[in-house]
Amino acid sequence: MRIRSVIVRAVLVVLLIGGGAVVMNRLAALRKPPPQAETVERRLRVEALRVDPLTLRTLLTGFGQARADRRVELIPQVAGRIIEVHPDLDVGRYIDRGETLFRIDPRDYEAAVEQARAALDSLGAQKARLAQARENDQRRIEIARRTLELARRDFERFRQLVEVDRVESPARMDQAETAMNQAREQVVALENALALYPAQLRDLDAQLQSARARLEQARLDLERTRVTAPFTGRVDRKSIEIGQLVGPSMANAVTLVDDASLEIPVPLEGGEVARWLDVQSLPDQPTWFSRLEGRPVVIRWTEQPDRVQWAGRLDRIERFDPQTRTVHVVARVTRPLDGQSPAPSDFPLVEGMFCQVEIPGREVAGVYRLPRSAVGPDGNVLIVNDSRIHSRAVHIARYEGDTVLIDDGLQPGQIVLTTQPGIVLDGTLVDVDLVDPQTLWDDAAASPGAPVPAPPIERDERPRELEVTAP
Repeated sequence: MRIRSVIVRAVLVVLLIGGGAVVMNRLAALRKPPPQAETVERRLRVEALRVDPLTLRTLLTGFGQARADRRVELIPQVAGRIIEVHPDLDVGRYIDRGETLFRIDPRDYEAAVEQARAALDSLGAQKARLAQARENDQRRIEIARRTLELARRDFERFRQLVEVDRVESPARMDQAETAMNQAREQVVALENALALYPAQLRDLDAQLQSARARLEQARLDLERTRVTAPFTGRVDRKSIEIGQLVGPSMANAVTLVDDASLEIPVPLEGGEVARWLDVQSLPDQPTWFSRLEGRPVVIRWTEQPDRVQWAGRLDRIERFDPQTRTVHVVARVTRPLDGQSPAPSDFPLVEGMFCQVEIPGREVAGVYRLPRSAVGPDGNVLIVNDSRIHSRAVHIARYEGDTVLIDDGLQPGQIVLTTQPGIVLDGTLVDVDLVDPQTLWDDAAASPGAPVPAPPIERDERPRELEVTAP
């Protein structure tokens, strides 16, 4: 009985499975196949540029702050009270060369001049009296020597009469001898006096020289009570008023700036200077730079680079900064740049303005000029060949603002995308809109921008496929 139950269950399972298979086959027979769609490859529209090798002059760009060539801080050299100030002595105003900026009360210094002059006159009178006394003593010593000679003759005559002839008394001989000795003492005294005159005259000459120096110092101090403008310039700082007590310890009483000559120090990367500028060492001093060629430069105020533009020229190399490894060149401002609108003279270039300086460098031949946007993050460009794009590794010679110069990796006549269209697959089909190169560079020149130094790119120089598919 139990065996029969198992057999019945097995038969039922087989029947159920068989029935299900039949139903599935009939349902599958009723299904229709899906329609077959034709696959069409999507095209990407891009802008590209046909490139040819060029010979271009490189352009180095740097930034610096305009500064005046001459700046003088005028301080009082004598002490006193301010009694006069120039009516235009205000910050920002111009004062002509030689005009009085301020004046200190001169009365004490005028008195000092008179005292020094009186002392000099007194010493001059003393010297005159001493010279006259010397002249008188010289005449007196001649008389004294003549008197001594006569006294000596009298003494010799009386000695002859006393000692040989014995006709005269010894007393008369003694009187003659006394007179001779007195005459001799007078001669000696006058000789000693004459011997002292040169030393006395030298001492008076020294006193006279000192008195002249004091008089000259007093005159200088009197002149220094009036402070004048050493050149025509702009008042940059003022810290004095009428009635104020001032002295030599006071700093920055008036600061005068000569805006007629401006210069701009521009730091440039040392390697760029060595590669692109004609810089040499001095012939007799190989450890410093020779004078730069006065090459013309263009100066733009960074706030209005297309409106405030000036011409200049390279003047010198100021220093090398070992911390930043930059060479500081100095550009001297010469004149407003012609042909600008509005007129360049409408807005001046003044000290303190932060400026962009464009310096022409060496010429480079056989390079391809592309927009900076044509170079991808990997340092490659995209070229078009048979309506498909391919990535190519290139060697970048130099970045210049929004453009890049390529000296290896491209061929004449190749079509290069001006802007990389995001992430695409190497070999993507494209429709190309060719761009006129002249229009492209004219647009770039019409919008001067601040070049940003490009970071070094480590890349594989071999062409490779892009790995991400287009959406």
